[in-house]
Amino acid sequence: MGKKYKQLTIEERSQIEILLKVGKKLKEIATILQRSQATISRELNRNQGQRGYRHHQAQRKADKRRFKGNPHKMTPEVKKHIDCKLIEKYSPEQITGSMQASLGVRVSIESIYKYIRTDKRQA
Repeated sequence: MGKKYKQLTIEERSQIEILLKVGKKLKEIATILQRSQATISRELNRNQGQRGYRHHQAQRKADKRRFKGNPHKMTPEVKKHIDCKLIEKYSPEQITGSMQASLGVRVSIESIYKYIRTDKRQA
């Protein structure tokens, strides 16, 4: 059984920033954080900005990549759209299409059904 990938946390990103500022090398940072050297290298390549590595900026960049096009992101705007379309007797399949067209958001049919079930349980 292989290792399960675990995202870097904001705390780990903060430690990376501090360790870089005090002159630690990639290998040392990896050892301190108990992460692979490749993970630290990838983190720096993906999330370093013009002014070097800053943990808050790195977290924002990582979050943006992680949630880009997330079909399960049920924002208040998405929920409102679903509710309006259900009142108009749209099917979940039709709601998915209309949401993509009007909001530019992809929400899976399964997510819509899950939302309906949750909403129904909450009366």
